[in-house]
Amino acid sequence: MKNYAVYVFAGIFAAAAVVHLCAIALKKQKAERISKILLLPPLLAAYIAGARTPLVTVIIAVAAGWAGDIFLINIKKPLFFRLGLASFLAGHVCYIPSMLRFTEKISLPVLAVSAVLFFAGGVVLYRLIRPDAAMRVPVVLYEIAILLMSLAALQLLVSGKNAPGALAFAGSLLFLVSDSFLARFLFNAKPAWGDFAIMTSYIAAQAALVSALAAL
Repeated sequence: MKNYAVYVFAGIFAAAAVVHLCAIALKKQKAERISKILLLPPLLAAYIAGARTPLVTVIIAVAAGWAGDIFLINIKKPLFFRLGLASFLAGHVCYIPSMLRFTEKISLPVLAVSAVLFFAGGVVLYRLIRPDAAMRVPVVLYEIAILLMSLAALQLLVSGKNAPGALAFAGSLLFLVSDSFLARFLFNAKPAWGDFAIMTSYIAAQAALVSALAAL
């Protein structure tokens, strides 16, 4: 029964994702907003039904992402953008201990090399995003959180959790792509394909992270 519930909830999540992406492509704003609100609850339900021992930190991370989705429906309003940013920041922070819980041993050489590379990547991303003066500190803090989350996922991978680790690391990188697109297009001109690219990478990121953590 438990596995059956996982498949049902995962199917609902996949259906909501398809509807959402189609609504973006067809510029159906009402369907886009409704389907965005419906995205993460079934993914969270699938995690709770499928995980051996559901972690509170994962539940909070997905719930925070859901709150962020709702707030960012009104992304053009500064208050809602800040609330959305804070929600996703909380989600990234909660994903970090969720992955470190299953990391048997920290690899210091990998940590040292990856920290340098991620720092360099963060500087490049910041220059690409070019936030305005009021958002520089929040953007930097957010970048630090998501890069730390990706470092945690990499440690999970190299600790021997091969398939889940690879999936978690891929999810963290997809989150970097999605958030980089979002920030770049928020502070600069957004191309016609912008929303589709943001949400495709975001949906894949959340699905990969939650699936990886459910498998551990």
